[in-house]
Amino acid sequence: MAFLSWLRGLFTDAAPTAAPQPDPPATPAPSAKLEQAREALAKLLLMMFSSDELRRHVAYGPKGAVIGPRLPGMSVPPVAVAAAVVHECETHELIDDAFFTSLLKERPRRAADIDPVAALWRDLKR
Repeated sequence: MAFLSWLRGLFTDAAPTAAPQPDPPATPAPSAKLEQAREALAKLLLMMFSSDELRRHVAYGPKGAVIGPRLPGMSVPPVAVAAAVVHECETHELIDDAFFTSLLKERPRRAADIDPVAALWRDLKR
């Protein structure tokens, strides 16, 4: 809108008052903390599960019937599957205490790995 006003000013007797301002971005860039939490969760999932195990874990979890079919095919690298799981779970607002509890139930000996990642996500909710 500012650009159009400025442009119209070029063709009228009045001089434009200011140069055009760029439009604000449609969505704000994710914070560094959110990116860190996403990356940490993807790495955790890669450490804990093979691609097939991760697919099964998601399929039997909340909204598994929705998320499972949205995951990439079998020929993609495990990192792509983990990133897709993080994205889909975040989109469906599933990354919460229940999510991390399910990871602890599946891999109880990984509590030392799971707890710090869960803390990152809890801090984001504050």
